[in-house]
Amino acid sequence: MQDYDEVVAFLGEWGPFQRLIFFLLSASIIPNGFNGLSVVFLAGTPEHRCRVPDAANLSSAWRNHSIPLRLQDDREVPHSCRRYRLALLVNFSELGLVPGRDVDLAQLEQESCLDGWEFSQDVYHSTIVTEVWQEEHPLCNHGCADWLQLPADFLHQLGDVHCIVRHRGHGPDLQLCGGLHTRFIPESPQWLIFQRRFREAEDIIQKAAKMSHITAPAVIFDPVENANFSGLLCSVSRCS
Repeated sequence: MQDYDEVVAFLGEWGPFQRLIFFLLSASIIPNGFNGLSVVFLAGTPEHRCRVPDAANLSSAWRNHSIPLRLQDDREVPHSCRRYRLALLVNFSELGLVPGRDVDLAQLEQESCLDGWEFSQDVYHSTIVTEVWQEEHPLCNHGCADWLQLPADFLHQLGDVHCIVRHRGHGPDLQLCGGLHTRFIPESPQWLIFQRRFREAEDIIQKAAKMSHITAPAVIFDPVENANFSGLLCSVSRCS
């Protein structure tokens, strides 16, 4: 099969079609900055503490003392990652013991956030952390783990979106650029050729020639060469 650049050389290097594609691709980059900044808000980590289930049979005194305190900026705040062992608190509550007077809280056994977290809404109403992650991984220790893992998981989810869009038939060049790609920017003819979609590739090149007021050859890709090229691709990919 002929070299692709030689086949489409009649279009020229900087005609109306090439300029249109260049400016559309450039425009598609503009939203990326907003998308990058949005992560600051979408993936924000609110203040959080271990959740104590409403169904737990605790007095108000023991519920208010169910989370150990820790020092942060020279002040005591509820721990984000630990709570006192719930079974012990329920037992003390049923016995009518008073926290701090009858029970030394410093000596109580602690446990991780087995029932998830409660998130402060002082800054964020909801984020990926409080919605998606908390629902999908309610028992994971993400409230105490390295929060660098969250951006990695967020990028992994974007990768899933990337795969879904590719699976629906769009090319590999602009999967995440939104409707601008699918509505105005055609697929890469070269990519279509490698997908053995010669008719579509030829149609795009014909439209490019028409836009640039250039007379295109009646046959751009020779059918015999197309068949040979398809056979070569099949041998490489072991298709039947």
